[in-house]
Amino acid sequence: NNGIAPRPGKNGLMLNCQAERNGVTGLHYDSTKIQADGGYSFSNMHINENGQDGILLEAGTNTLGDIRFDDIDIKDNVGVPVNVASGTFTDIDFTNLRMLRNGGATGFKLEANIVRGSIHGCKFRSNNGAAAITGGGNISGFDIAENQYTDTNTTPVNLTGVQTNVTYGRNPGF
Repeated sequence: NNGIAPRPGKNGLMLNCQAERNGVTGLHYDSTKIQADGGYSFSNMHINENGQDGILLEAGTNTLGDIRFDDIDIKDNVGVPVNVASGTFTDIDFTNLRMLRNGGATGFKLEANIVRGSIHGCKFRSNNGAAAITGGGNISGFDIAENQYTDTNTTPVNLTGVQTNVTYGRNPGF
């Protein structure tokens, strides 16, 4: 009944994994109690049909740097596909994520603070008219480009925190 919960550390690599049909979050990275060095890479994964969020990232009062997510299918989860919930993240990148038929009110929930990063080449396909990207975290040096939005609501990107040097490239459906 538990999803994947990697422990905080340095330069971890997780690839070719499946987190499916858990009663909780599919992938939960929790650095709220430990200040980790970061350097994590998650790629070629399937995160499907979980009882909560697809991916949940928490750092509490800590800062976590150098994390990337590449080529991940996130489908049919009850909660949001990606929830960056707390803390500060530096150099965080999301590339080629396919988010299909998930619950929740958004594709990406960015409540944490982010310094440098990107959301690039992702597919947001919602059955419930959810927004694509929302959140109240402060974001700087961040690029949102080459994403496809279908079946999202009338405001696919709704970031309410302070935004500094946030750029929006070509995003069909935006």
